[in-house]
Amino acid sequence: MRKREIAPDSPIGLRADEEASRNAFHRFLEGQACSTSITWRQGEDPPDSYVAFGGNEYPVEMTSVVEQHLVGKKPISRVGLHDSLMRFVKRVEDTARQKGLHGWYIVSAWPTGDFLGMADELKRKILDYVDTTRHQVTSEERHLLGRWPDRWTISKIGTQHDAIQSVPTTAKWVAEGNEELPELLHERLSSKKDTLSHLAPSSIVLLADRHLFADPQGWAYAASKCKLVPEFHTVARISNMDCQVLFSRNHNWVTQLPPED
Repeated sequence: MRKREIAPDSPIGLRADEEASRNAFHRFLEGQACSTSITWRQGEDPPDSYVAFGGNEYPVEMTSVVEQHLVGKKPISRVGLHDSLMRFVKRVEDTARQKGLHGWYIVSAWPTGDFLGMADELKRKILDYVDTTRHQVTSEERHLLGRWPDRWTISKIGTQHDAIQSVPTTAKWVAEGNEELPELLHERLSSKKDTLSHLAPSSIVLLADRHLFADPQGWAYAASKCKLVPEFHTVARISNMDCQVLFSRNHNWVTQLPPED
């Protein structure tokens, strides 16, 4: 049976993040002044898709690069970490609203060790702070639990809103993010090489950048140090719908970054 082609505005069998990566790479190809039409069709998983243009068809595999944090002994992605913190603080906020929440509170949060075991104590301390500062416009930061940098604090910053919001205290310098990127890139490409097997040399790998603390220069450096990059036809980073080609057997595709100041 003939496979259906995937039009740019008609996703078939792709997750939202995969669809975003595909659309970004489609626009990149259009910017390369391709003289023929660009068509997509669903893959057999693997690969996720195929893209055809200029008389050639390429397997396309899409994945995400996400930094990991250890919570106790369990690794969790930064995205998952942020979501879990927001859910916990939202539950505390719902309880505070039932008691008459008044003011705008910021909780700096980091779930170290036995987070579930600490949750009740943290909830009690947050609600106590909210109650004792109810009639104040602002209030100094209070330490709730843990030690810097893995600690919880709360402060009242005003009365413009009646809300409790969470801010993860896991910020890094870009330099730190760049340092860990080669290992993350190697892990992702190693997995994709195994998945694609004999298709790898002709494949295009699109990496959705969900690492919050690495810049384009860091990605280019990581690609230059990763011995697995040349195993594929093209490896590209997708960030905010932009496409940075880290490596390609079509040398004209590779993104040339401006020199650093």
